Amino acid sequence: MDYFLSSELLEVANAQSHYTERLVRMPLLGVFYEQPLPPSQPANVRHKLGLPATTHLYACPQSLFKLHPDDDYILRGILEADRDGVIVLIEGRVPRWTDSLRERWRRSLAGFEHRLRFIPSLPHQEYLSLLQESNVMLDSLHFGGGNSSYEAIAMGTPIVTCPGEFLRSRITTALYRKMGFHDCIVDSPDKCISLAVNLATDRAARATVSTAIQATSGRLFEDPSEVTCFQDSLQSLAP
Repeated sequence: MDYFLSSELLEVANAQSHYTERLVRMPLLGVFYEQPLPPSQPANVRHKLGLPATTHLYACPQSLFKLHPDDDYILRGILEADRDGVIVLIEGRVPRWTDSLRERWRRSLAGFEHRLRFIPSLPHQEYLSLLQESNVMLDSLHFGGGNSSYEAIAMGTPIVTCPGEFLRSRITTALYRKMGFHDCIVDSPDKCISLAVNLATDRAARATVSTAIQATSGRLFEDPSEVTCFQDSLQSLAP
């Protein structure tokens, strides 16, 4: 392998040190993503989960193996600060992933297990409805969202993200950077907690952020310049 194609939007300044290949930083993401459309009918997620309408939903729909023990600090902080908050997760495709996480959280999140709701994998339209009905989405610290971030942004749902040094934690940040939107990018776990709780509990603040996301998110989707960018990058490497 001689080259690793990435993006200026994704990488930190010294990112070449992360790769044995020559790092190629494309000016865009090199991803042509079809815009997901909001579901025609809401799935009434709170009702299906047996939750009152006053519940604040914090969606964490990542594959469960992405959830590092460092994420537990953020989840505990949110649940301590917001008594009406519930973390919604999707069960792992491998049952052991769910069982392992439950076992860890019995220790690290003791006393809050009843506000950690695992739901089965959903049909796509219901999944989009879950994102749309959630007050806020949480990006896991060390291995963040990809498809889920595109989809949540398309639904106008704020994603709170705290980018690290490596690409795997910087995808949501890269999407926001392309949008020119920076209000949900933070630099510490404590700021993750504070911003997530504020967005979930302050309806006006959440509406303002959601409106800003909807106004700028079109830059991410079905952008032909992404295809040209990828093509030009490949051609520049041809012998």
